[in-house]
Amino acid sequence: MKNIKARYVLLIILLLSVELVNARAGGRSYSFGHSGPYGQYLFYLSLPLLLFFWMIKYGLIKFKKSKAERLLTKIESEDQIWNSKNIAIRVNEAFYKVQEAWMARDQNIAKNYMSQKIYDKHKLQTDELIKKGWINVLENVKLHQSTIISVKDFINNKKDTFSVLINASMVDYHINEKTKQVTEGVTYRSQDFEEIWHFIRIDNNWCLDKIYSDINGRDLVDSKSFKEIKL
Repeated sequence: MKNIKARYVLLIILLLSVELVNARAGGRSYSFGHSGPYGQYLFYLSLPLLLFFWMIKYGLIKFKKSKAERLLTKIESEDQIWNSKNIAIRVNEAFYKVQEAWMARDQNIAKNYMSQKIYDKHKLQTDELIKKGWINVLENVKLHQSTIISVKDFINNKKDTFSVLINASMVDYHINEKTKQVTEGVTYRSQDFEEIWHFIRIDNNWCLDKIYSDINGRDLVDSKSFKEIKL
């Protein structure tokens, strides 16, 4: 019994360490510290549990995707803004524009794809980079997949929203603007990451309003799809 408890504690420590590494990396990469025999033992011991969580996660994503797609099929004929192909195009354009604006430290580049709230937030962050004399270099930026996991169609069109799970990769590091020396990150490795992008309807256009970088199970569970019915 003591042996089982000890293994359970070790599993919790391992899972917590993954979250800590992920937080320091800004929500864009996952790393397992399994150097040495003891670390490798922890890693392999955790594999069944991690596989179980992975199966639940992607099963939930599949369910949310299916429900969102079914609703889109129904409401597209009533309102063309819900056309799934046009939404995919808009998401793709927004993704690359947001990365371009971030690297250029000029949020006006992506302003037409953003709500005022996230525009102000990103501008504050990139203005801080300018003050520090840093440039956030983003290279080999690739959007691999975007999966709609939430569709909310309200009677009041101004309240319409959708959320999309982004799977992407990029090389992400900071340099000193004057010396060109790397101040943070690595220049030789592309990192895979997942984010949930939340879009809202503004003047019959879809605009990015929030980015969730640290995705947890509750984010997926809370991603619902529905059409509001007038009583």
